[in-house]
Amino acid sequence: MLSSVSALAPKANSGAQPQVKLSDLLLKENIYAQFWKINDVQESEVMAESYFKHLSPLVGVYFDFNCLKSEEFLRKVSEQKLFRQHFHWLIYDEKSDFAKFHSLFENFNMAVDADVTYAFPNPAIVNGPQNMSYLTYDVYNNGLYLGGKLNMTGDEEVNCSPKGCERKRYLSTLHEKTRNENRWLLGDITMRVATVTTYLPLTTPPGKILDFLASDDNKNRDAIARFGYAYIMILKDNMGCQYTHNYTNTWSVTEATGGVVGQLGMDQSADISSSPFLISKLRLHYVKPTMPLGNFRQVCIFRTPRNAGIRGEVYLEPFSGRVWLIFSGIILLIGFVLWITFVVEYHQLRLYLNFLPSLLSSCLLALGSACCQGSFLVPKSTGGRMTFFSLSLLTFIIYNYYTSIVVAILLGSPVKSNIKSLAQLAESNLDMALEPIPYTKAYLNFSKLPEIRSLVRNKIQTKKDPKSIWLPITDGVRRVRDEPGFVYVTESYSSYSLIENTYTAKEICDLNEILFRPQEILHEHVNRNSSYIEFIRYKQVRIFESGVHRRLQGIWVRTRLPCYLSSGALVQVGLEYTAPLFIMLACVYGLVFMLLVLEVLWHKYLDNMGLMARIRGAAMGNE
Repeated sequence: MLSSVSALAPKANSGAQPQVKLSDLLLKENIYAQFWKINDVQESEVMAESYFKHLSPLVGVYFDFNCLKSEEFLRKVSEQKLFRQHFHWLIYDEKSDFAKFHSLFENFNMAVDADVTYAFPNPAIVNGPQNMSYLTYDVYNNGLYLGGKLNMTGDEEVNCSPKGCERKRYLSTLHEKTRNENRWLLGDITMRVATVTTYLPLTTPPGKILDFLASDDNKNRDAIARFGYAYIMILKDNMGCQYTHNYTNTWSVTEATGGVVGQLGMDQSADISSSPFLISKLRLHYVKPTMPLGNFRQVCIFRTPRNAGIRGEVYLEPFSGRVWLIFSGIILLIGFVLWITFVVEYHQLRLYLNFLPSLLSSCLLALGSACCQGSFLVPKSTGGRMTFFSLSLLTFIIYNYYTSIVVAILLGSPVKSNIKSLAQLAESNLDMALEPIPYTKAYLNFSKLPEIRSLVRNKIQTKKDPKSIWLPITDGVRRVRDEPGFVYVTESYSSYSLIENTYTAKEICDLNEILFRPQEILHEHVNRNSSYIEFIRYKQVRIFESGVHRRLQGIWVRTRLPCYLSSGALVQVGLEYTAPLFIMLACVYGLVFMLLVLEVLWHKYLDNMGLMARIRGAAMGNE
């Protein structure tokens, strides 16, 4: 609904009666009105500042086409692009000079969002002061600067009397649809597209560039640009227009200049971008997003280094420290009870035993039973056997619980690195490379995040040849697979499909991911003041609702890498888990060997002491 009207007419003292009537009608509808004398327009006057500067988003403009300077005024309006959706123009021609109006407006700068109504008295009827008949025409151009032609379509015939006005008939089917639906196809214009390719050099023939962007093989090459190109080609079919391409190899050189952003914004040499890109506060001064197309994820991927740390704690994780202490105490207590049982059986019950086990042997028997290894010596008495049975039952339950947890951990997800953030990665000693993409280079140069500055300082500036940090995606993904601990910074659109085709299931599950930059949404963009914003949005919503958008996303967009190891695939337990067992075994055997040597030396010492005692005894007997 209109909240204000600007009436542009001849001198205020000439024919003021119609202006008074118009003002009364507007005031009854609570619409604010301003009247301007367009015959006083100066050559250097800025129309938007002088006549159309208003806080209301919708302004109605009533214009008298028969003013002395009407043509000059309308040319200035055209130059300043004021025939647009924010201004609802009603241009009245008392002389009904349709040919003059058409010849004047066919070269005016209008676009598909123009809201211009041309009204004039019906020349087929003799009008009198009591009854007047008017014809109205909808006037627009799909885009003069894009090759569009003027379109004037009859809308209504209106009869007016002192009591009011009423519609007599429709002159066309315009009333059956909305304004955008009536202008659904743009077959007479050629839109300028800012077309991005980072894989091919800009010196490549345009035909080869377009063939590459239209193909869907080798999805790791320039995936975002090709996804966006496939999307705008569907948009082209929906709009019915043609495209001309302006090629570039980056989103922007600085945040808001150069590349696609510069063509859409400051240069205004393009109407729409072929590649979606990220929104920023500064870019919103020049471009405007129309439709989100997917998430942009740049990640640091690497396989867990085999020297990332020995995971011996896995064998202690099933029980807490308190449980381990209580269980150890129970084993010692039962070992002591078994020793008492053997003593009683040997001395008091006179049960047949070849020897009396020591306290240490009884504790070892209890430990062997706890480990489900059985025992070569079992008490003969009923009470002793009940003690041994309770020990076996308790340890059987605990042993099965313990082994199931350990097996689940060992055969579960592969061990992950303890490097979880970009800051930790920047301080680590892991080797690193980046995919040579222009927007990655720009991000490294202009980002002020401390972790990015640390990464540049520690990983790039310390290299003898800083250019060696840039590695093609095929080589980078291969080195990540073959060299655990090598870090590669890449974009998920390009790398995920390549990884799925070249990695095994275990290698995929072994990957670690760290976000290189915050995850953001990619949007399709147009110029901030484009006349096609709402029109393109309608088309994109239509594409989204038809399911074509989802199909394109299924082809080009990968949000995560699939890990299917939990579905029954064979899992190998790595050295990081088994090394603690081997080390413990080596330490125990080393200790056993040392004890054996000490025991041999001790027995030799005892034998020597006995020999010396016998020698001394013999010597004393000889005396």
